[in-house]
Amino acid sequence: LVPMFLTNANWYEQSVVSTERIATLRQAAKGGFASMMAAKASSHRHRSARTYTVRPFGQGAVALFWAHLCSAAKRPGPNFLLPAFGGIIVGAAGAVIGILEPRASAGIVAGALLYATFGFMAAARTACEASVRRRELVSPLPINGWQNVAADLAVPVTSLTIYSLGVALVYGIAGAPYWPFVAFGALILYPLRTASRMTLQYILVLGYPDFSDKLQQFVAQFAYWLLAVPFILAEVVLLLPAFFLKSVWLGLVSTSLLEVGLLILFLALAGRAHERAVATGEPRRRWSLTKA
Repeated sequence: LVPMFLTNANWYEQSVVSTERIATLRQAAKGGFASMMAAKASSHRHRSARTYTVRPFGQGAVALFWAHLCSAAKRPGPNFLLPAFGGIIVGAAGAVIGILEPRASAGIVAGALLYATFGFMAAARTACEASVRRRELVSPLPINGWQNVAADLAVPVTSLTIYSLGVALVYGIAGAPYWPFVAFGALILYPLRTASRMTLQYILVLGYPDFSDKLQQFVAQFAYWLLAVPFILAEVVLLLPAFFLKSVWLGLVSTSLLEVGLLILFLALAGRAHERAVATGEPRRRWSLTKA
């Protein structure tokens, strides 16, 4: 990992260079045998002139995953260090507040986690929009749509995991009030819930790929929250038995299982939207994604 993260090589281009070659050959094949041979000769010259020194890990979606992480490593501060530092600060603040007001500490941590969601969602939206611009480059790859989606969301999900891990570790090590519940919520429930919302947002971005001005972006965010309301209501309904039974663990575990199901569902729908959007280059209706 050291040469991949510390050098200025274009690892993303290296990961998709074979994709670019396939796309060129497919386009040349439409022009006949001569065009095909010329494209092959050109690709061989390009391959021999590459300055890459280390091959990316894996192939296909795995290579895209590492390419995104390597690109993010060029800006380690906002992508990795800031989430880690923020998680440590939130966990420490919750522990300190727990000494003064035990009942408020868990609420403070929960509020900080929910507030940080806006930043992670914004980062995920940027990744989604970038993936739309890379359609022509990635579309020839024989990768399932859901794998493309998972690779595109690799960086924001990694930042999210680092943040939640910092919160859970510091709060748990400090032995703050209700630390088992807070640690479970921060380390399990929060990443699952936010990742599922990122994937839901991905579906919306594929449906409307050309938001350019602020008004359109505002409408897009409104449409996202409107789309998310039924799933938020489902979470509330699922928490009712835990509320009446006064069982925190029941609420945490049942909600986590719901988020696992939603994440799988959204990833499958986003993958289907990605495949169809790449194939046609046109927006897709969300309801059409449920059809075979």
